[in-house]
Amino acid sequence: MRVSISAARARAAVRGHASSPPRAPTRLRALHVPGVASMTRTCGQPCWPLATALATAFSAALVLGACVTPPNRETVAEICDNHVDDNGDGSVDCQDTMCMAKPVCVPEICDNGIDDNGDGRFDCADSECSALPICGGGNKCGNSMIDPGEDCDGADLGGRTCITYGFQTGTISCTACTINTNACSHDAPENCHNGADDDHDGHLDCADSDCLNAAICLCGNGIIEGDEVCDGHTMPTGMTCQILGFSGGTLGCNSDCSVVDTSACTPPVCGDGILNIDNGETCDDGNAVGGDGCDPTCQIELGPLCVTLRPLFVGLNHFDFTGGTNGFTGSCTGSSGEEKIFTYTPATSGTVTIVVDSPVGNGFLSLYARSTCADAITEVACANSSDNASPAVSFPVSAGVPVTVFVDKRLSPPHLAPVVDAGPYTLIVVQTP
Repeated sequence: MRVSISAARARAAVRGHASSPPRAPTRLRALHVPGVASMTRTCGQPCWPLATALATAFSAALVLGACVTPPNRETVAEICDNHVDDNGDGSVDCQDTMCMAKPVCVPEICDNGIDDNGDGRFDCADSECSALPICGGGNKCGNSMIDPGEDCDGADLGGRTCITYGFQTGTISCTACTINTNACSHDAPENCHNGADDDHDGHLDCADSDCLNAAICLCGNGIIEGDEVCDGHTMPTGMTCQILGFSGGTLGCNSDCSVVDTSACTPPVCGDGILNIDNGETCDDGNAVGGDGCDPTCQIELGPLCVTLRPLFVGLNHFDFTGGTNGFTGSCTGSSGEEKIFTYTPATSGTVTIVVDSPVGNGFLSLYARSTCADAITEVACANSSDNASPAVSFPVSAGVPVTVFVDKRLSPPHLAPVVDAGPYTLIVVQTP
């Protein structure tokens, strides 16, 4: 037997029994809802209570005690990622047996090279794997790279400085991948020489630990260190007032060890025994007395040097440079050093040849002659040697008329060091009619 109930009667039944408790299944054999044949089933099977009876899109009747077919769980599909129990089986999404094999419910295996969950990414490129240890996930602090959740890592500070955090000076560091500003300061660094406690730590200038290695704080310990030129009475090796052109005195050092102080040096003066070419001295015999070859203004007096001369004779004449003068030069000598002066008075007229020879070498010797000792324009001959040969001069002489002969220690050529003592030498004098 089948029953057909109108929608109006169904609504009346609902109003009349909305508050009634559930009832046992009716003895009616079936419920027929026009247009919804699939909703008709045989009574005697478990039926929905009234409160959960099916309402169709056609306003089908809800009948107290009627036997109505629930949705077919086998034909309603579960949507696997909407957090709803679509088929009413009590399992949601991936818990439902319909979803367990779907890609969205399959976990990504992180080391098999396959996109297991079908999201377009596989292994460590998948978000399910990126945080796992096999993919480098977990705590990465200490890998010298700033990873998510880290402020810094090792020396990588992300370009931050103390100024980034509002400080004026100092250095930030990285502790357990977190920025450490303990060494930052709102104060300026210690100046070290302005008499102020710039960093407000209770210590100023060289008493501040910031200044321990500052050059200005090393000055005064008597040791030349860092950029210091001098320190106290300690001077660069060999430096004295005399080396700097003074006649005497003591060098000092300025307050910051940057400049040698010569204020206590004695200025050079004529007569101090020190030849000061910069002051125009051509001689300095240690006194201010004239007539001894060096006048009171420290200029050479050639006249006195020509008063007492050693005589030369035909033959071999042996001498050395001990006690020579230094006031004459010849036209061929270039820069010259000390000289020895001789006089030769020929017994007869003729030509005289004079040769100088030294056992220690002749390359530094020059030989020249004048008719008047103190007058350079009366030079009659001049010779030197660049190949260590013995210099020789020849010139005419008149009987009884003396000539002055000079043997000079040359200081040229430039590559040769100045000769201090040329040692012994021999003057060979030969005269022909």
